[in-house]
Amino acid sequence: MNASPERRRRTTGTVATRPGCWFAAAVVVGTVIRVPHLFFPATGPYSFRLAQTAMGVREFARHGVDLTASPLPVFGVADNVPFEFPLFQALARELMRLGPDATAATRLAGLLGFQVVAVLWFVLLRRWVGAWTAAATVVLLEFLPFGLLWGDAPLIDFFSVALGLGMVVALDTWMRGRGWPFLAAGAVLASLLFLVKVTTVPASGVLLLTSVALVVVERGRRAPWPRILAALALGPGLALVPLLLWTRHADGVKAASTATQFLTSDALVPWNFGTWEQRTSAATWQDLAHRVSGEISGFGLVSLALALVLGVVFGSLRLRVVLAGLVVGALAPVLIFFNLYAVHAYYLTAVYPMLCAIPVVGVAALAERFDRPRITLAAAGVMALLVLSAAVSPLGKADIHLLRHRTPIAALSERLRQVTPPGSLIVLVGCDWNPEFLYEADRTGLMLRQQTPAQAWAENDVRDYGFIARCNDEVDPAKFLPPGYGLGPTAAPEVFRIVRRPA
Repeated sequence: MNASPERRRRTTGTVATRPGCWFAAAVVVGTVIRVPHLFFPATGPYSFRLAQTAMGVREFARHGVDLTASPLPVFGVADNVPFEFPLFQALARELMRLGPDATAATRLAGLLGFQVVAVLWFVLLRRWVGAWTAAATVVLLEFLPFGLLWGDAPLIDFFSVALGLGMVVALDTWMRGRGWPFLAAGAVLASLLFLVKVTTVPASGVLLLTSVALVVVERGRRAPWPRILAALALGPGLALVPLLLWTRHADGVKAASTATQFLTSDALVPWNFGTWEQRTSAATWQDLAHRVSGEISGFGLVSLALALVLGVVFGSLRLRVVLAGLVVGALAPVLIFFNLYAVHAYYLTAVYPMLCAIPVVGVAALAERFDRPRITLAAAGVMALLVLSAAVSPLGKADIHLLRHRTPIAALSERLRQVTPPGSLIVLVGCDWNPEFLYEADRTGLMLRQQTPAQAWAENDVRDYGFIARCNDEVDPAKFLPPGYGLGPTAAPEVFRIVRRPA
């Protein structure tokens, strides 16, 4: 028997007013609209890093997974260049068994990480603030320009955020009185987070401290300090051990070759943390603010400022703690790893969930003080307009365009495919160490960067290399070859054969 019109209306209204339904719809729609993008190449903004991640996945597929190695065959014989623990790459390699190529599988792994972030962030915010706040935040997470562009990127970043949020959810659950499996899960996830991407740790660490503060606020003198101390000691405390061991291993591998010595931890200190001049540069801070406003928070950061005012003036102690945790959590990784955030737009991934939540929590503070739905609705509408103004900003429009239109593969990659046989080892000069050219050409080789030719050929056998290519017409490839070798032409003007000169 068909339901009556009145019952259908009641059912529809009930579903429409369930925050869980809005959350689920946002995740489903957010996944569907990104499916076509899974089959885009690893090109576009920061293709350097996209190709670096996907190349490791492809090498795992071809030569087997080794979690002690991070294959990056662009430095000749020094083809193991460990940075982060390659758990993400290993998982993406397993997705290749379903049929997609390395790029699509890496994008799919990135999308899965992104949606796990959405689920965990919903769980945590529902616990801390409320279901509607959690659902509204996930809607922003899914559909703001930044999330649209980077939600399925072939990068480890959202995967690492998922590990961090998983750690916080598990340890928060433990501190609230649940059993030891949650403590064990939190400890494992903390160690994986520290191994996979240590630059995500400050944001997740602040969220864990926020969880501690909320438990103390709720319980007062009855706060479960033994559980809190166990969570901190066995979570981030114990995670320092595998981090130190992995860093020692990775630095030892990279220090063993002159081609990769510039990538050791000591050599990367200025690159990771920035200089004092950079940190005090108004132009750098303006650029960061421009990115946040143009891709996430909307016009002039007004939504973030307004949320802070609403939280301070109208919020309860609990909401103020949450808001403070979100703000400090968003600032901490930027202040620590300053140059990384100044140079790489996608590094905002670590703080993106918090930046999505701050405006919504500001409205929640207003709603908590005034039991007037019209006031809350009007404030939510104003905040939504401010945040969604990111979609019409130049940066926001560019992000949405890149979701819909693929960036072409570099011409050098196409030409390498055309004039070199599969499996060729190729020398590249004037290209820095950008893996994109070799990855998209499906080739490997030796990219000469800071090494002198003498250093390079002391570690590599020139007889293994059949071709040399250049990214800059002003570079003379012949100067990078050892004595007794010269150049021969190919059908591509920037690609040459390596030929042995008669004695």
